[in-house]
Amino acid sequence: MTLKVSGEFRIIQGSLFKKQDSNQSSVWVDFENTLGDGTWLADYRVKINYNISNETLNSDGSITFSYGGVSSVEIFTTRTAGITAGATTNYQIYNYDNTGHKNLLWQYAPDLGQAFNSGKLTNLPITVQGTGTYTIPRGGSIEIPKTRVANFYNDSALIDDEADLYLGGTFTNPLPPAYTPCSRYQGGTYQSNDIRNRENQVFNGAKFVNVQHSVSTNENKNCDFSVNTAQIAVYNNGWKQARREVE
Repeated sequence: MTLKVSGEFRIIQGSLFKKQDSNQSSVWVDFENTLGDGTWLADYRVKINYNISNETLNSDGSITFSYGGVSSVEIFTTRTAGITAGATTNYQIYNYDNTGHKNLLWQYAPDLGQAFNSGKLTNLPITVQGTGTYTIPRGGSIEIPKTRVANFYNDSALIDDEADLYLGGTFTNPLPPAYTPCSRYQGGTYQSNDIRNRENQVFNGAKFVNVQHSVSTNENKNCDFSVNTAQIAVYNNGWKQARREVE
């Protein structure tokens, strides 16, 4: 996997929320379970794996890939205290229909302190927008609409954690832009600055412009790069003559 992707869990409630993160193929959120007196029992993670396939690195450094939304969902403990709580919790995954109502897709009700792993839950009917085939130029990014695709809820007498999952966002090709000899890097690409073709350029705050002559009325001719001709200009609150004096 060479793409860098983003996704997001938006926390609705979760006083025991720890963090969320993502890598090149997944996005996840971490919570913890405790007893009512604050005794720590376990950390657990809800992880969504992207369905990215047919990824191809093209000869020009661009990346073509197919984005299919969610490939699987996982819920598992990352560490436990080995303490039986004597109380259960109920992990649940929902999706949203077109009217915004939640439909239950999966649930599991273990002891609060139990170590468990759901494994990869595949074939959950989670619909994602923006699926299709894309090409990203080297050094570039594209935006796939970030849409709410699922809801996670941990329901118990002691803990209520809830978060909505959003997939999509920024997909980035990590390869640097192609280098152009004798150039400047600006705006994500290399801009030509090839003096062999008398394309001497400067950045005026908005774009690169040719510096072939000054704009004064008596110096309005192409620069031949010879000395003492005053045919080089600089930008300082407008184009100004920049005479080169030599002995």
